[in-house]
Amino acid sequence: MAGRVTNVESSSPVAGVQWELRLSYNGTALQNAGFSESNLKIAYLNPATGNWTQVDTIVDSTNRTAYASSNHFSSWTLIATLAPPPSPIIVSAGGGGGGG
Repeated sequence: MAGRVTNVESSSPVAGVQWELRLSYNGTALQNAGFSESNLKIAYLNPATGNWTQVDTIVDSTNRTAYASSNHFSSWTLIATLAPPPSPIIVSAGGGGGGG
């Protein structure tokens, strides 16, 4: 997780509502931890699995804010994942021809 957990809840039932989540972040702290803004995702705590589920996220690096849409209440946070390491380059030596 890259930041705090934000709980979105209501004292009354709400159906058919869509809203925008906006979570801010500290770009310097993110970079110092070895993460990239391009790898930020907003996620909610799935009560059925106990896991964080990532949602489509738009990252505004100018304003240091991540955006997502939701239609349900939950606990929300920013998750930053490390970029995958580069793939190894395999060089093979050309063998002799073959054949007859």
